[in-house]
Amino acid sequence: MKAAVYGGPGRVHLEDIQRPQVAANEVLVRVRVALICGTDVKTFLRGHHSFKPGDILGHEFTGIVEETGRDVTVCKPGDRVAVAPYVNCGYCFYCRQGLEDLCVDKSYISNGAFAEYVKLTEFHARKGLYILPPATSFVRGAFSEPLACVLNGVGDTGIEPADVVLIMGAGPMGLLHLLAAHLRGATRVVVSEPQAHRRAMASSLGAHAIHPEEASEVIMAYTEGRGADRVIVANAVPELVAAAMQLVRPGGRVTLFGGFASGTTVSIDPNRIHYGRVVLVGESGFAPLHFHRAADLLATGHDALPVERLVTHRFSLDDIREAFEVAASQQAVKVEIDVEGGE
Repeated sequence: MKAAVYGGPGRVHLEDIQRPQVAANEVLVRVRVALICGTDVKTFLRGHHSFKPGDILGHEFTGIVEETGRDVTVCKPGDRVAVAPYVNCGYCFYCRQGLEDLCVDKSYISNGAFAEYVKLTEFHARKGLYILPPATSFVRGAFSEPLACVLNGVGDTGIEPADVVLIMGAGPMGLLHLLAAHLRGATRVVVSEPQAHRRAMASSLGAHAIHPEEASEVIMAYTEGRGADRVIVANAVPELVAAAMQLVRPGGRVTLFGGFASGTTVSIDPNRIHYGRVVLVGESGFAPLHFHRAADLLATGHDALPVERLVTHRFSLDDIREAFEVAASQQAVKVEIDVEGGE
């Protein structure tokens, strides 16, 4: 099968590798659409501790069940599916604490989704495979994984209907946070973003989109000088952390969602936490509950979740190198890879 193989920072190339063989308890999925994630871009640009040369990247995807082993009952050949790239074990310390996203014994798909086929076990399929209804496109279903991460984060952020929410960053995850905040009923969502084309996207999705230099003035005007009820840092810029701590109101909450480079340090005023009772939390990843909830929302909430609008560039698997270069240049918002003529 064709697969886009990661060769180290700045390198990705197509190879013809062996198609996965299916055992009695395994499922083979023929990939239709895969999206380039921010983690993929960071790996391409500077490497990543979780990936080494020879790996296949890609984890936001949909496809069609190609083959099932004789013991598999959860799905059948021909099913159109969204697949979580990992599922939690269910028995480790963190799973027992209800922190499934911190599981230390996750089950992963056989290889990344920038390939023609992906294999998974039935255990994985039972927890992390979602059968798409006919009206849900492969492109839309591929947003199940990133939206699952956002639902996990937004739930802990605790957005209430009357809240003023500030989202720092209008990349794909910042824009998904915007849509999720609207789902939770937030009446005023401000998105700060330095790039004009991303501000325009945020504005078209219902945000008050501003340049970061305007953030303090706008937020204080909306809140009579208190500060935002909730601030979500959806961009891995260290300086944003201190800014977020100053822009949140006393008793408010700051969520760090963007993944920072290893070794990054920031300086914050601890009295904002001590006297101001500001809560600072971090979020990443998802649990099966979030994945299935995200897929359900995408299958039913078409008007409330216009995720297809985030896709600004489309490439074939043959053009994977160019796709990564465009994604890394930030010309795009979301880049789609049509592995096999996706919808």
